[in-house]
Amino acid sequence: LQDDGIFLHLAIKSGPEPFAVLRPINARLLATPYLEWYWRMTDETVPNSPLQITIGFLDDGSQGENWSLGPIWGPNIPSFSRSLTIEWGPSALQRGSLEVLTSGRKNRPAARYIARGGRENLNRWWYETVDLSALCKEAWPNLNMQNTRVVFAGIVVNPGAGEIAGHIRGLHLTR
Repeated sequence: LQDDGIFLHLAIKSGPEPFAVLRPINARLLATPYLEWYWRMTDETVPNSPLQITIGFLDDGSQGENWSLGPIWGPNIPSFSRSLTIEWGPSALQRGSLEVLTSGRKNRPAARYIARGGRENLNRWWYETVDLSALCKEAWPNLNMQNTRVVFAGIVVNPGAGEIAGHIRGLHLTR
């Protein structure tokens, strides 16, 4: 936790092993569809930021087992049926792009969304809001989201050179 004179924020540093900080949530997607946060990337994060925001969803009628990131990570991750990863892209022109992956974590449906990117946007705080329900509808148009729940949200940091992967603060769901 660092203080930049205005706000407390997390400075996320990559290392040789990946790690995740995920918070279990139990919220209906359509009741709290917006994810908001502030983030700042530095020169060390280019060309590809190892910092990702990840959200897990559980669809009505889906069966899934809890799974663990291993003994070092602590409690199990809640069951989920699909996930969305939000990233900082190498280029500002990628902003708003959504890629549906053939399979993601635990071979479940996954999508990747670029919320912001580019060298020209580095070293400044950016406020972001994404409509998770709109992204799910675009990624999986046949999905009935009536009973879809957000079951976790947090950050994943992929391996890196030990530099600051980025800064983040105020990650939360809203109506």
